[in-house]
Amino acid sequence: MNENTTLNALICRHARNLLLAQGWPEETDVDQRNPNHPGWISIYVLLDAPRLATLLINRHGGALPPLLASAIHKLTGTGAELVLSGSQWQSLPVLPADGTQVSFPYAGEWLAEDEIRA
Repeated sequence: MNENTTLNALICRHARNLLLAQGWPEETDVDQRNPNHPGWISIYVLLDAPRLATLLINRHGGALPPLLASAIHKLTGTGAELVLSGSQWQSLPVLPADGTQVSFPYAGEWLAEDEIRA
């Protein structure tokens, strides 16, 4: 298939509009991963605990399951941030806007089993 710049731009714009309508932050980026395949998009966003809580509450109809609510409560006030990156072409997540790559260890590499379950 040939690259169709207009179609790709429309797909990215529509995807971003849908995300914003569902409460995603204004800083959410949508990128066309492969211009030869319209619809192959990646979504990038940096979420702090309050934004993550808002999104999850909206996705769960206003009430979080107990374990998820507990996890959000533990994150609140910590300064923790979550970087979402949906690109299969990038091996590491990328922060929106500046392209900085970040990585972090799996929980099991730095937490004991009881800390993971806490």
